[in-house]
Amino acid sequence: SGKTNVMVNLALETGLNTVIAAPTNEILQQTYRRIGEIAETKGRKPYIRIINKSKKDPLLYSLPSEDREKYDQEITLITYSSIVIDTKKDESLRLLNPDNVELVLTDEAHESQTEKRFNARDQFQNAIRIGFTGTAFNIFNYGELIHQISISEAIQEGMLSGVSTRLITINYDISDFELSGEDFKPEDIERFIK
Repeated sequence: SGKTNVMVNLALETGLNTVIAAPTNEILQQTYRRIGEIAETKGRKPYIRIINKSKKDPLLYSLPSEDREKYDQEITLITYSSIVIDTKKDESLRLLNPDNVELVLTDEAHESQTEKRFNARDQFQNAIRIGFTGTAFNIFNYGELIHQISISEAIQEGMLSGVSTRLITINYDISDFELSGEDFKPEDIERFIK
C-alpha cells in the first residue's frame, strides 16, 4: 500500500534504527516483503527482525547477533500487543532497547489509540515518532498533522481507482424489512435477492 511504501522509504532513506509497529502479523509480513524489495533497489542492507509474541500466532525472525555488523541499520517490525508486552518487562529481558531506537513508525495508527499502547510508544522518548493511517477519524496524541489527502485528491493523483456509481430503479417495497442495528437483516436481503 501507499503507507507501507512511505514508511519503508522513510526508514531506509534516513538510515535510522527503526521500529515499525502494526496491529497484525499480516501487516508485518507485508512490510517485511516491501523492505526487502525496496532495500534491494536502493542497494541497502538493513538488519530486519519481526517480533510477534501472540500465543495464537507466535513469530520471531531474527539473525544471530554476531551477524548484525554486516548491516547498515536495524529495522524491527513488531505488533502493538508485543510492544506493550516487551515494554512491561525488566529492561534486561526486553527484545527492544528504547534508547537504541531512533525512529518509531506506527502503521494503522487509528488502532493504536489505547492507554497501554500510548504508554508503550512513550517509552521511546528519544525517537522520532510518526503515526500513519488511512482512517484519521479519531487520531489524537500524535502531535502535528504532517500530511493529509482527500479521497478525491488521491483519485486525481492516481493513488486510488476512480468511483463509478449507477442508479438502478427497482420495483420492490422494502418497508417491511426489519433492522438489525443500523443494517437490514440478512434474511430480508436474501429474500429480496432471490
